[in-house]
Amino acid sequence: MLAPPASDLAHPAFSNLFVETEFYSPHQALLARRRPRSSEDAPVFGVHVLAASTQTIAGVQYETDRARFLGRDEARQNLSR
Repeated sequence: MLAPPASDLAHPAFSNLFVETEFYSPHQALLARRRPRSSEDAPVFGVHVLAASTQTIAGVQYETDRARFLGRDEARQNLSR
């Protein structure tokens, strides 16, 4: 995420080491920032929000840990079916 596709495909686990996430409650947004590997790297950010046109969304929950989001073993196998 937040990296060139070729870099992510070549080394996905390594690439993910440089991504930090946080929940920004004033806008109920999940922010992701790619930590630069060198001083020449430009900052890269991503944001994920949920919007509704008719009502306020309350009780937003989020998970930034991929393993916890997908589950373990059996839950992961069910997703691929």
